[in-house]
Amino acid sequence: MRDKQLLCVLAITPLVWFAVAGLLPETPSQSFSFERLLWVTLALSASEEVIFRGAVQGALLRTPMGSQQFGPLSRANLLTSVSFAALHLAAHSPVHSALVLFPSLVLGHFRERTGGLALPILLHAYFNAGYILIT
Repeated sequence: MRDKQLLCVLAITPLVWFAVAGLLPETPSQSFSFERLLWVTLALSASEEVIFRGAVQGALLRTPMGSQQFGPLSRANLLTSVSFAALHLAAHSPVHSALVLFPSLVLGHFRERTGGLALPILLHAYFNAGYILIT
């Protein structure tokens, strides 16, 4: 694997899981199960990526406003990521929802960089698997 950005994300993510675990409010411990891990990491990750990175970010990228760049980030990625984080408020604490913003920007970056959803789906599953294992 020669993609330095991807290697960096894969290597740093476990460190982030443990740092984030200390920031999240205490919640009742959920029992770990392989079925839960599989459901959240694959099905939920894939559906969220199809909706947010595929449909929302894809539609925004096709507009002049959405394709405008702010450094390495497009406006489409920024708007999609803020929306994604905000929607987490429906089921999670404000702290957890805010912590979703940075990984969302990473997923949006790889969606635009690769032009597809396979890598964002796999990264999202990786991010969620770690979250499940630390909570």
